[in-house]
Amino acid sequence: MKHPNRLTSSDFVALGAVSLWLVGAALGAVYGLWLALGSTAILVGALVLALQHRSLVTCFRFRIIDLVVGVCGGFVMVLASRALFTPVSNAYPFVKVDAATLYAALEGKSSILYAMLIVPIALGEEIVWRGAVQGAVMRRFSGIASVPIMAVLYALVHMPVGVPSLGLIAFACGLGWGLLRSFTAGLWAPFVAHLLWDEIMFFVAPLSPG
Repeated sequence: MKHPNRLTSSDFVALGAVSLWLVGAALGAVYGLWLALGSTAILVGALVLALQHRSLVTCFRFRIIDLVVGVCGGFVMVLASRALFTPVSNAYPFVKVDAATLYAALEGKSSILYAMLIVPIALGEEIVWRGAVQGAVMRRFSGIASVPIMAVLYALVHMPVGVPSLGLIAFACGLGWGLLRSFTAGLWAPFVAHLLWDEIMFFVAPLSPG
């Protein structure tokens, strides 16, 4: 287990990204969670990319195996989400209410436009969380220990939105995408899995919380 004492510039970038994400999540209660979190993901992701482009280039070296792992991981997460939703929401009814809230926020909006916007949003999230944040955590905690730490942070910064289940979803997805980041040492697999999960769960085959 690594425990470097000095904070590096990468640590400050990660801390700054987390702070900005908290602000974006808090604004979700005012401007709507899709607009607030989507804009935050794109803008903070672009900022992190500008500040850490050299280190992130290595994370985006394309390998076919990463694409395969990402597709498989994405479908496994979709199947798990659909299988768990009914028993979990029956046990905890607020989960069903929160899911309805998430889907209701998309009503009246262009599904095609939002499905296209998911691409830069998911990319921004992966650059920030599996790139900058998990990268910073990995420099202090070797091996798989970085994954639950990053997932907890990922969940906590979504709580200001005011939809409790969003934190639970972020934690579970953070574990999945974080594991892909850890095992492949890159961002392609988690990005592909993230994109597939978002597109299927929100646009292709959404849940029926009602």
